[in-house]
Amino acid sequence: LDIKVGRQEVILGSEFLVGNNSTGSYFPQNSFDGITMVYNQDTYNVTFLSLKVAEADAALGATGLGVDLDTDLSGIYGSYTGREDMVIDGYWLYVRTGIAGVAAAGDNSELHTIGARIAGSVNRFDYEGEVAFQTGDAGAGADFDGLAINTELGYSFDTDLQPRIFGGITLFTGSDGGDIGFNRLFSDWEYSEFISNGDLTNALILRLGFSIQATEKIGLSVVESFFEVDEDNGGNDGADYGGPPDGTIGDEFGLYATYQYSEDVALEFGYAHFFVEEDLFGAGADDLDYVYAEMSISF
Repeated sequence: LDIKVGRQEVILGSEFLVGNNSTGSYFPQNSFDGITMVYNQDTYNVTFLSLKVAEADAALGATGLGVDLDTDLSGIYGSYTGREDMVIDGYWLYVRTGIAGVAAAGDNSELHTIGARIAGSVNRFDYEGEVAFQTGDAGAGADFDGLAINTELGYSFDTDLQPRIFGGITLFTGSDGGDIGFNRLFSDWEYSEFISNGDLTNALILRLGFSIQATEKIGLSVVESFFEVDEDNGGNDGADYGGPPDGTIGDEFGLYATYQYSEDVALEFGYAHFFVEEDLFGAGADDLDYVYAEMSISF
Protein backbone atom coordinates (compact mmCIF):
# COMPACT_ATOMS: atom_id res chain seq x y z
CA LEU A 1 0.00 0.00 0.00
CA ASP A 2 1.57 3.27 -1.19
CA ILE A 3 0.31 6.43 0.51
CA LYS A 4 1.12 9.96 -0.64
CA VAL A 5 0.08 13.00 1.40
CA GLY A 6 0.36 16.63 0.26
CA ARG A 7 0.45 18.52 -3.01
CA GLN A 8 0.78 16.13 -5.92
CA GLU A 9 -0.02 15.45 -9.55
CA VAL A 10 -2.68 12.77 -10.07
CA ILE A 11 -2.81 10.77 -13.32
CA LEU A 12 -5.55 8.19 -13.77
CA GLY A 13 -5.63 5.87 -16.79
CA SER A 14 -5.07 7.78 -20.03
CA GLU A 15 -5.85 11.10 -18.26
CA PHE A 16 -9.24 11.23 -19.98
CA LEU A 17 -10.84 12.66 -16.81
CA VAL A 18 -8.01 13.27 -14.32
CA GLY A 19 -4.50 14.29 -15.38
CA ASN A 20 -1.75 16.86 -14.88
CA ASN A 21 -2.80 19.07 -17.84
CA SER A 22 0.60 19.06 -19.52
CA THR A 23 -0.55 18.98 -23.16
CA GLY A 24 -2.17 21.42 -25.56
CA SER A 25 -1.43 25.00 -26.43
CA TYR A 26 -1.87 26.17 -22.83
CA PHE A 27 -0.07 24.46 -19.94
CA PRO A 28 -1.70 24.94 -16.50
CA GLN A 29 0.09 21.89 -14.98
CA ASN A 30 -2.69 20.76 -12.65
CA SER A 31 -1.99 19.46 -9.13
CA PHE A 32 -4.06 18.70 -6.03
CA ASP A 33 -3.74 18.82 -2.24
CA GLY A 34 -4.74 15.70 -0.34
CA ILE A 35 -4.19 11.98 0.01
CA THR A 36 -3.83 9.19 -2.55
CA MET A 37 -3.50 5.53 -1.59
CA VAL A 38 -2.59 2.84 -4.11
CA TYR A 39 -2.98 -0.84 -3.32
CA ASN A 40 -0.85 -2.97 -5.67
CA GLN A 41 -1.09 -6.65 -6.57
CA ASP A 42 0.42 -8.65 -9.41
CA THR A 43 -2.61 -8.44 -11.71
CA TYR A 44 -4.46 -5.37 -10.43
CA ASN A 45 -4.17 -2.13 -8.50
CA VAL A 46 -6.69 0.15 -6.83
CA THR A 47 -6.28 3.89 -6.19
CA PHE A 48 -8.23 5.72 -3.48
CA LEU A 49 -8.50 9.52 -3.70
CA SER A 50 -9.34 12.25 -1.22
CA LEU A 51 -8.25 15.57 -2.70
CA LYS A 52 -8.85 19.28 -2.34
CA VAL A 53 -9.35 21.06 -5.67
CA ALA A 54 -10.12 24.55 -4.34
CA GLU A 55 -10.63 26.14 -0.94
CA ALA A 56 -13.05 29.08 -0.72
CA ASP A 57 -15.03 29.46 2.50
CA ALA A 58 -17.21 32.56 2.99
CA ALA A 59 -19.44 34.19 5.60
CA LEU A 60 -23.20 34.07 5.03
CA GLY A 61 -24.94 37.44 5.34
CA ALA A 62 -25.48 39.06 8.72
CA THR A 63 -25.38 35.73 10.55
CA GLY A 64 -21.65 35.44 9.98
CA LEU A 65 -22.03 31.68 9.69
CA GLY A 66 -19.39 30.05 7.53
CA VAL A 67 -20.38 28.55 4.19
CA ASP A 68 -18.21 25.78 2.77
CA LEU A 69 -17.53 26.72 -0.86
CA ASP A 70 -14.67 24.24 -1.29
CA THR A 71 -14.39 21.87 -4.24
CA ASP A 72 -13.33 18.33 -3.29
CA LEU A 73 -12.50 15.30 -5.42
CA SER A 74 -12.72 11.74 -4.11
CA GLY A 75 -13.13 8.34 -5.68
CA ILE A 76 -11.85 4.87 -6.48
CA TYR A 77 -9.96 3.89 -9.63
CA GLY A 78 -9.12 0.22 -10.32
CA SER A 79 -6.98 -1.33 -13.06
CA TYR A 80 -6.77 -5.00 -14.07
CA THR A 81 -3.58 -6.03 -15.89
CA GLY A 82 -3.89 -9.81 -15.77
CA ARG A 83 -4.15 -10.14 -19.56
CA GLU A 84 -1.07 -9.62 -21.72
CA ASP A 85 -0.96 -6.29 -23.62
CA MET A 86 -4.29 -5.16 -22.15
CA VAL A 87 -5.51 -3.00 -19.29
CA ILE A 88 -9.11 -2.81 -18.06
CA ASP A 89 -10.08 0.08 -15.78
CA GLY A 90 -13.19 0.88 -13.79
CA TYR A 91 -13.84 3.91 -11.61
CA TRP A 92 -16.14 6.11 -9.58
CA LEU A 93 -15.28 9.79 -9.11
CA TYR A 94 -17.15 12.25 -6.91
CA VAL A 95 -16.81 16.05 -7.05
CA ARG A 96 -18.51 18.11 -4.34
CA THR A 97 -18.67 21.91 -4.57
CA GLY A 98 -20.27 24.21 -2.02
CA ILE A 99 -22.82 26.68 -3.39
CA ALA A 100 -22.96 30.32 -2.27
CA GLY A 101 -26.10 32.36 -1.58
CA VAL A 102 -28.58 32.56 1.27
CA ALA A 103 -31.15 30.43 -0.55
CA ALA A 104 -28.60 27.73 -1.13
CA ALA A 105 -26.85 27.90 2.23
CA GLY A 106 -25.39 24.54 3.01
CA ASP A 107 -26.35 23.18 -0.41
CA ASN A 108 -23.82 21.37 -2.55
CA SER A 109 -23.23 20.50 -6.15
CA GLU A 110 -22.62 16.74 -6.19
CA LEU A 111 -21.32 15.20 -9.40
CA HIS A 112 -20.86 11.43 -9.71
CA THR A 113 -18.91 9.94 -12.64
CA ILE A 114 -18.94 6.19 -13.27
CA GLY A 115 -16.87 4.79 -16.11
CA ALA A 116 -14.81 2.02 -17.65
CA ARG A 117 -11.84 1.88 -20.00
CA ILE A 118 -10.06 -0.79 -22.03
CA ALA A 119 -6.78 -0.28 -23.88
CA GLY A 120 -4.06 -2.44 -25.36
CA SER A 121 -2.67 -3.95 -28.53
CA VAL A 122 -3.07 -7.10 -30.59
CA ASN A 123 -0.75 -7.98 -33.47
CA ARG A 124 -0.05 -4.52 -34.95
CA PHE A 125 -3.32 -2.93 -33.88
CA ASP A 126 -3.59 -0.69 -30.84
CA TYR A 127 -6.89 0.39 -29.32
CA GLU A 128 -8.35 2.68 -26.67
CA GLY A 129 -11.96 2.85 -25.57
CA GLU A 130 -13.62 4.60 -22.63
CA VAL A 131 -17.18 5.37 -21.63
CA ALA A 132 -18.30 7.50 -18.68
CA PHE A 133 -21.72 8.40 -17.28
CA GLN A 134 -22.46 11.36 -15.01
CA THR A 135 -25.32 11.98 -12.62
CA GLY A 136 -25.95 14.09 -9.56
CA ASP A 137 -27.43 17.26 -8.13
CA ALA A 138 -26.14 20.57 -9.53
CA GLY A 139 -28.10 22.66 -7.02
CA ALA A 140 -30.86 25.22 -7.68
CA GLY A 141 -33.09 22.49 -9.09
CA ALA A 142 -30.70 21.38 -11.85
CA ASP A 143 -29.29 17.88 -12.35
CA PHE A 144 -26.23 16.40 -14.00
CA ASP A 145 -26.90 13.94 -16.80
CA GLY A 146 -23.93 13.43 -19.11
CA LEU A 147 -22.34 10.79 -21.31
CA ALA A 148 -18.84 10.64 -22.80
CA ILE A 149 -17.42 8.11 -25.24
CA ASN A 150 -13.79 8.16 -26.36
CA THR A 151 -12.32 5.70 -28.86
CA GLU A 152 -9.15 5.37 -30.91
CA LEU A 153 -7.87 2.59 -33.16
CA GLY A 154 -4.44 2.48 -34.76
CA TYR A 155 -2.36 0.20 -36.96
CA SER A 156 1.47 0.22 -37.15
CA PHE A 157 3.27 -1.14 -40.21
CA ASP A 158 6.34 -3.34 -39.85
CA THR A 159 8.89 -1.12 -41.61
CA ASP A 160 11.89 0.97 -40.58
CA LEU A 161 9.88 4.21 -40.49
CA GLN A 162 7.23 2.64 -38.22
CA PRO A 163 4.30 4.30 -40.03
CA ARG A 164 1.04 4.31 -38.06
CA ILE A 165 -2.46 5.23 -39.16
CA PHE A 166 -5.14 5.94 -36.59
CA GLY A 167 -8.65 7.24 -36.18
CA GLY A 168 -11.00 8.04 -33.35
CA ILE A 169 -14.53 9.05 -32.42
CA THR A 170 -15.37 11.08 -29.32
CA LEU A 171 -18.71 12.26 -27.97
CA PHE A 172 -19.44 14.64 -25.10
CA THR A 173 -23.15 15.22 -24.58
CA GLY A 174 -24.38 18.76 -23.97
CA SER A 175 -27.12 20.28 -21.84
CA ASP A 176 -30.61 19.44 -23.07
CA GLY A 177 -32.38 22.53 -21.80
CA GLY A 178 -32.82 21.08 -18.29
CA ASP A 179 -30.11 18.64 -17.29
CA ILE A 180 -26.44 19.63 -17.45
CA GLY A 181 -24.27 17.82 -20.00
CA PHE A 182 -20.92 16.11 -19.57
CA ASN A 183 -18.28 17.76 -17.38
CA ARG A 184 -14.69 17.01 -18.50
CA LEU A 185 -13.42 17.27 -14.89
CA PHE A 186 -9.60 17.57 -15.07
CA SER A 187 -8.95 16.01 -18.47
CA ASP A 188 -5.59 16.06 -20.25
CA TRP A 189 -6.98 14.97 -23.63
CA GLU A 190 -6.72 17.77 -26.19
CA TYR A 191 -8.62 17.57 -29.47
CA SER A 192 -7.87 21.04 -30.82
CA GLU A 193 -5.27 23.80 -30.61
CA PHE A 194 -8.09 26.37 -30.71
CA ILE A 195 -11.17 25.10 -28.87
CA SER A 196 -11.55 25.09 -25.09
CA ASN A 197 -8.20 23.54 -24.12
CA GLY A 198 -9.35 20.44 -22.23
CA ASP A 199 -12.81 21.82 -21.42
CA LEU A 200 -14.34 21.10 -24.84
CA THR A 201 -17.70 19.43 -24.37
CA ASN A 202 -21.12 19.35 -26.08
CA ALA A 203 -19.41 18.04 -29.20
CA LEU A 204 -18.95 15.11 -31.54
CA ILE A 205 -15.34 14.82 -32.72
CA LEU A 206 -14.02 12.66 -35.55
CA ARG A 207 -10.27 12.44 -36.20
CA LEU A 208 -7.87 10.73 -38.59
CA GLY A 209 -4.10 10.75 -38.41
CA PHE A 210 -0.81 9.39 -39.71
CA SER A 211 2.65 9.30 -38.11
CA ILE A 212 6.12 8.07 -38.98
CA GLN A 213 9.48 7.84 -37.23
CA ALA A 214 11.54 9.61 -39.91
CA THR A 215 14.85 8.98 -38.11
CA GLU A 216 15.87 7.55 -34.76
CA LYS A 217 15.27 10.98 -33.19
CA ILE A 218 12.72 12.67 -35.46
CA GLY A 219 9.00 11.87 -35.48
CA LEU A 220 6.37 13.39 -37.80
CA SER A 221 2.58 13.29 -37.58
CA VAL A 222 -0.44 14.81 -39.29
CA VAL A 223 -3.99 14.93 -37.87
CA GLU A 224 -7.33 15.99 -39.36
CA SER A 225 -10.23 16.53 -36.94
CA PHE A 226 -13.90 17.33 -37.51
CA PHE A 227 -16.11 19.03 -34.89
CA GLU A 228 -19.90 19.09 -34.61
CA VAL A 229 -22.31 20.42 -31.98
CA ASP A 230 -24.18 17.83 -29.92
CA GLU A 231 -26.92 20.06 -28.45
CA ASP A 232 -27.77 23.71 -29.10
CA ASN A 233 -28.64 26.08 -26.22
CA GLY A 234 -32.29 25.10 -26.44
CA GLY A 235 -31.57 21.42 -25.96
CA ASN A 236 -32.08 20.38 -29.59
CA ASP A 237 -29.81 18.06 -31.49
CA GLY A 238 -27.15 20.07 -33.31
CA ALA A 239 -28.41 18.89 -36.69
CA ASP A 240 -31.96 20.03 -35.98
CA TYR A 241 -31.69 23.69 -35.08
CA GLY A 242 -31.39 26.69 -37.39
CA GLY A 243 -27.66 27.22 -36.87
CA PRO A 244 -24.79 25.55 -38.73
CA PRO A 245 -25.79 22.77 -41.13
CA ASP A 246 -25.59 19.39 -39.43
CA GLY A 247 -24.29 21.17 -36.32
CA THR A 248 -20.86 21.69 -37.90
CA ILE A 249 -18.33 23.82 -35.99
CA GLY A 250 -15.42 23.34 -38.37
CA ASP A 251 -12.44 21.11 -39.05
CA GLU A 252 -8.80 21.36 -38.08
CA PHE A 253 -5.58 20.28 -39.77
CA GLY A 254 -2.43 19.80 -37.68
CA LEU A 255 1.16 19.03 -38.62
CA TYR A 256 3.67 18.14 -35.88
CA ALA A 257 7.36 17.26 -35.57
CA THR A 258 9.32 16.03 -32.56
CA TYR A 259 13.08 15.88 -32.10
CA GLN A 260 14.57 13.84 -29.24
CA TYR A 261 17.77 15.84 -28.79
CA SER A 262 18.93 13.69 -25.89
CA GLU A 263 17.51 11.33 -23.30
CA ASP A 264 16.41 14.32 -21.19
CA VAL A 265 15.71 17.04 -23.79
CA ALA A 266 13.04 17.00 -26.49
CA LEU A 267 11.86 19.62 -28.99
CA GLU A 268 8.43 19.84 -30.61
CA PHE A 269 7.18 22.03 -33.44
CA GLY A 270 3.60 22.33 -34.61
CA TYR A 271 1.30 24.08 -37.05
CA ALA A 272 -2.50 23.95 -37.01
CA HIS A 273 -5.14 25.50 -39.26
CA PHE A 274 -8.82 25.69 -38.33
CA PHE A 275 -11.38 25.92 -41.14
CA VAL A 276 -14.29 27.72 -39.49
CA GLU A 277 -17.90 27.02 -40.45
CA GLU A 278 -19.23 30.34 -41.80
CA ASP A 279 -22.84 29.43 -40.97
CA LEU A 280 -21.81 29.35 -37.31
CA PHE A 281 -19.27 32.20 -37.13
CA GLY A 282 -20.77 34.46 -39.79
CA ALA A 283 -20.14 35.02 -43.50
CA GLY A 284 -16.57 35.98 -44.23
CA ALA A 285 -15.25 34.62 -40.90
CA ASP A 286 -11.51 34.11 -41.11
CA ASP A 287 -9.84 30.76 -40.66
CA LEU A 288 -7.38 30.45 -37.78
CA ASP A 289 -3.68 29.56 -37.72
CA TYR A 290 -1.47 28.50 -34.84
CA VAL A 291 2.31 27.91 -34.81
CA TYR A 292 4.36 26.87 -31.79
CA ALA A 293 7.73 25.56 -30.66
CA GLU A 294 8.21 23.71 -27.40
CA MET A 295 11.17 22.38 -25.40
CA SER A 296 10.77 19.87 -22.59
CA ILE A 297 13.51 19.00 -20.09
CA SER A 298 13.26 16.14 -17.61
CA PHE A 299 15.59 15.71 -14.65
